[in-house]
Amino acid sequence: LCVNTPPEGLIDTKLQRHPLRRQEMRAHPTEGKEAKSVCKVLACNPHLSLVEVQLLTGRTHQIRVHLKSVGA
Repeated sequence: LCVNTPPEGLIDTKLQRHPLRRQEMRAHPTEGKEAKSVCKVLACNPHLSLVEVQLLTGRTHQIRVHLKSVGA
């Protein structure tokens, strides 16, 4: 998460169930429910990152899906 990633930023995507794997959630640019998180990298090394996430909305699996959508 540290390489080529700004130290802080807003993740603003919509979340919805995956169309084929219905037990999974995914980020989508236009479809789903609005979800916003502020993500701040506190520390990192080549293997791990310590990240603070402030939820601006409260969607199911929001932290996990948002971080996955930015490659974490």
